[in-house]
Amino acid sequence: TKYNLFMVEEPNSEGSDPRGGPRVSFGLLRKEVSEPRPTTLWQYVIAVIPFVLTAGSCPELGVATQLPRLPPEVVQYFTNPEATEPPDLQLLVPYVESALPLAYGV
Repeated sequence: TKYNLFMVEEPNSEGSDPRGGPRVSFGLLRKEVSEPRPTTLWQYVIAVIPFVLTAGSCPELGVATQLPRLPPEVVQYFTNPEATEPPDLQLLVPYVESALPLAYGV
């Protein structure tokens, strides 16, 4: 078919239809005007960007919620500007593991 038929409720009607229910009007539109165009590649790319940002921020949120559980040596390293030797990274493994369930949940 070349046309689509739409039935819409009259927004400015004073009363109900005498046959019962709201008053309605019919609209006839060409098919190419009333239907959406096919999705293009750039629209998919734009739609993926918020997903990637959300997926990237979930682990960050999980880590931020576990800051009180951070080992004191690591806190001292990051808060002291004169610190030259980083702490053992194995201290962070339980911290990151405890943050991942929240990241997965989001």
